[in-house]
Amino acid sequence: MKDARQALVTGLHTALTAACNASVYSRMPKAADITYPYIQIGDIYDEESGPKDQFLFNYDVLINVVYKDQSSLTAFFADINNVKSTVNNNVPFSIGSDFRIIESTLTTASTTEFEDADGTILNVAAVRVMFYIAQST
Repeated sequence: MKDARQALVTGLHTALTAACNASVYSRMPKAADITYPYIQIGDIYDEESGPKDQFLFNYDVLINVVYKDQSSLTAFFADINNVKSTVNNNVPFSIGSDFRIIESTLTTASTTEFEDADGTILNVAAVRVMFYIAQST
Protein backbone atom coordinates (compact mmCIF):
# COMPACT_ATOMS: atom_id res chain seq x y z
CA MET A 1 0.00 0.00 0.00
CA LYS A 2 1.27 3.46 -0.92
CA ASP A 3 0.14 6.89 0.26
CA ALA A 4 -1.36 8.98 -2.56
CA ARG A 5 -1.23 12.37 -0.83
CA GLN A 6 1.98 13.56 -2.51
CA ALA A 7 0.68 12.62 -5.97
CA LEU A 8 -2.74 14.15 -5.22
CA VAL A 9 -1.32 17.45 -3.93
CA THR A 10 1.09 17.71 -6.88
CA GLY A 11 -1.70 17.10 -9.43
CA LEU A 12 -4.13 19.37 -7.62
CA HIS A 13 -1.54 22.17 -7.33
CA THR A 14 -0.85 22.01 -11.07
CA ALA A 15 -4.55 21.95 -11.97
CA LEU A 16 -5.48 24.83 -9.64
CA THR A 17 -2.54 26.95 -10.81
CA ALA A 18 -3.73 26.56 -14.41
CA ALA A 19 -7.40 27.26 -13.58
CA CYS A 20 -7.29 30.04 -10.99
CA ASN A 21 -6.23 33.69 -10.85
CA ALA A 22 -4.56 33.34 -7.45
CA SER A 23 -1.26 31.96 -6.17
CA VAL A 24 -1.55 28.31 -5.08
CA TYR A 25 0.21 27.00 -1.99
CA SER A 26 0.45 23.38 -0.90
CA ARG A 27 0.93 24.48 2.69
CA MET A 28 0.05 27.54 4.74
CA PRO A 29 2.38 30.38 3.73
CA LYS A 30 4.17 32.44 6.38
CA ALA A 31 2.74 35.93 6.79
CA ALA A 32 5.79 37.62 5.23
CA ASP A 33 5.57 35.36 2.15
CA ILE A 34 1.83 35.61 1.40
CA THR A 35 0.76 36.99 -1.94
CA TYR A 36 -2.97 37.81 -2.02
CA PRO A 37 -5.18 36.40 -3.32
CA TYR A 38 -4.17 32.81 -2.72
CA ILE A 39 -5.47 29.28 -2.70
CA GLN A 40 -4.16 26.86 -0.11
CA ILE A 41 -4.45 23.09 -0.26
CA GLY A 42 -5.05 22.34 3.39
CA ASP A 43 -6.03 19.43 5.57
CA ILE A 44 -6.16 15.99 3.97
CA TYR A 45 -7.93 13.11 5.68
CA ASP A 46 -7.57 9.66 4.20
CA GLU A 47 -9.32 6.35 4.56
CA GLU A 48 -8.37 3.09 2.88
CA SER A 49 -11.53 1.39 1.68
CA GLY A 50 -10.64 -1.26 -0.88
CA PRO A 51 -10.45 -5.03 -0.81
CA LYS A 52 -7.10 -6.49 0.21
CA ASP A 53 -6.12 -7.25 -3.40
CA GLN A 54 -6.73 -3.65 -4.57
CA PHE A 55 -6.06 -0.54 -2.52
CA LEU A 56 -8.71 2.18 -2.82
CA PHE A 57 -8.59 5.43 -0.89
CA ASN A 58 -10.96 8.25 0.03
CA TYR A 59 -9.10 11.52 0.46
CA ASP A 60 -11.08 14.40 1.97
CA VAL A 61 -9.22 17.60 0.98
CA LEU A 62 -9.78 21.14 2.24
CA ILE A 63 -9.07 23.89 -0.29
CA ASN A 64 -9.04 27.47 1.04
CA VAL A 65 -9.56 30.47 -1.23
CA VAL A 66 -8.39 33.70 0.47
CA TYR A 67 -8.85 37.27 -0.80
CA LYS A 68 -7.92 40.48 1.03
CA ASP A 69 -9.51 43.95 0.96
CA GLN A 70 -11.73 43.48 -2.06
CA SER A 71 -14.08 46.28 -3.10
CA SER A 72 -16.02 43.66 -5.06
CA LEU A 73 -16.30 39.92 -4.48
CA THR A 74 -16.57 39.12 -8.19
CA ALA A 75 -12.99 37.80 -8.51
CA PHE A 76 -13.33 35.89 -5.21
CA PHE A 77 -16.46 34.10 -6.40
CA ALA A 78 -14.86 33.51 -9.81
CA ASP A 79 -11.95 31.66 -8.19
CA ILE A 80 -14.33 29.63 -6.02
CA ASN A 81 -16.03 28.64 -9.27
CA ASN A 82 -12.63 27.83 -10.80
CA VAL A 83 -11.80 25.55 -7.86
CA LYS A 84 -15.16 23.78 -8.13
CA SER A 85 -14.76 23.39 -11.90
CA THR A 86 -11.29 21.92 -11.43
CA VAL A 87 -12.53 19.25 -9.03
CA ASN A 88 -15.60 18.30 -11.04
CA ASN A 89 -17.38 14.99 -10.53
CA ASN A 90 -15.34 12.90 -12.93
CA VAL A 91 -11.60 12.47 -13.40
CA PRO A 92 -10.44 16.09 -13.27
CA PHE A 93 -6.66 15.67 -13.65
CA SER A 94 -3.88 13.09 -13.59
CA ILE A 95 -1.91 12.26 -10.45
CA GLY A 96 0.94 10.24 -11.95
CA SER A 97 1.46 6.61 -12.77
CA ASP A 98 1.17 5.07 -9.27
CA PHE A 99 -2.42 6.23 -8.70
CA ARG A 100 -5.53 7.20 -10.61
CA ILE A 101 -8.53 9.28 -9.60
CA ILE A 102 -11.73 7.30 -9.98
CA GLU A 103 -14.01 10.15 -8.95
CA SER A 104 -13.99 13.52 -7.22
CA THR A 105 -16.99 14.96 -5.42
CA LEU A 106 -17.58 18.39 -3.94
CA THR A 107 -18.77 17.75 -0.38
CA THR A 108 -19.13 21.26 1.07
CA ALA A 109 -18.29 24.88 0.34
CA SER A 110 -18.69 27.84 2.64
CA THR A 111 -17.56 31.46 2.72
CA THR A 112 -16.88 33.89 5.53
CA GLU A 113 -15.57 37.41 5.96
CA PHE A 114 -13.61 38.76 8.90
CA GLU A 115 -11.32 41.58 9.93
CA ASP A 116 -7.64 40.66 10.25
CA ALA A 117 -5.42 41.98 13.08
CA ASP A 118 -4.12 44.77 10.83
CA GLY A 119 -7.66 46.02 10.06
CA THR A 120 -7.96 44.51 6.60
CA ILE A 121 -10.93 42.43 5.54
CA LEU A 122 -10.31 38.82 4.54
CA ASN A 123 -12.78 36.79 2.51
CA VAL A 124 -12.23 33.07 2.90
CA ALA A 125 -13.90 30.14 1.17
CA ALA A 126 -13.49 26.62 2.49
CA VAL A 127 -14.11 24.03 -0.24
CA ARG A 128 -14.05 20.35 0.73
CA VAL A 129 -13.61 17.72 -1.95
CA MET A 130 -13.63 13.93 -1.68
CA PHE A 131 -11.26 12.16 -4.05
CA TYR A 132 -11.74 8.43 -4.64
CA ILE A 133 -8.34 7.09 -5.72
CA ALA A 134 -7.05 3.68 -6.75
CA GLN A 135 -3.48 2.48 -6.53
CA SER A 136 -2.32 1.43 -9.98
CA THR A 137 -1.12 -2.13 -10.29
